[in-house]
Amino acid sequence: MYATQYLTFRIDQEVYGIEVANAREVIEVSALTPMPKAPAWIRGVVNLRGSVLPVLDLRRKFEIGETNLGKRASVVVVELPLDEGSLQVGVLVDCALEVFEYPAAQIEPPPKFGARFSRNYLLGVGRRDKYLFFILEAAKVFSDADVVPPEESEESTGEIAHG
Repeated sequence: MYATQYLTFRIDQEVYGIEVANAREVIEVSALTPMPKAPAWIRGVVNLRGSVLPVLDLRRKFEIGETNLGKRASVVVVELPLDEGSLQVGVLVDCALEVFEYPAAQIEPPPKFGARFSRNYLLGVGRRDKYLFFILEAAKVFSDADVVPPEESEESTGEIAHG
C-alpha cells in the first residue's frame, strides 16, 4: 500500500487537494493583470520571477462565484507535464491549508451526484479528521487546452458567415 502527498486548500466551504507532485509553491496574491478575450475563469496573469503566469479562479471555473482577493487568498502554482516540456498555471484559492500523506487505498470514488462541478475533474474523495476533501485530477482541471487556447488560423476567425 502506498501513500501520496496532497496539498489541500479551501474553496468556498469545501476542501480540495492536488498531488504535491503537481504543486510547485504557494504564493501571495499580487496584482492580477487582466487578459483580454480570456475565459471568465482566468482572472489574469502575474509576474512570477520574470515569467508570465496565468491565474485561474476555481470558484469561477466550478461556477460557484468568484474568489475574494482578501488577505488569506493564495495562488497555488501548479505544473503540468506536456508533450514538449511543462506548463505552469496559478490557481487562486481562498486559502492554502496543509500538505499530508494519504493512502491510495483509502480514496473513495467521486460521488455520482451532488458535486457542484463535473465529476470528470475528480480523482476521488478522502477523509481527514472530521472533514471530507475532494482530490482533483490536476491534468484535467488545469489542462493546457483550457489555459492556452488553440491559435486561430488567418482563414478562421471563429465567426459564422451569414449568407
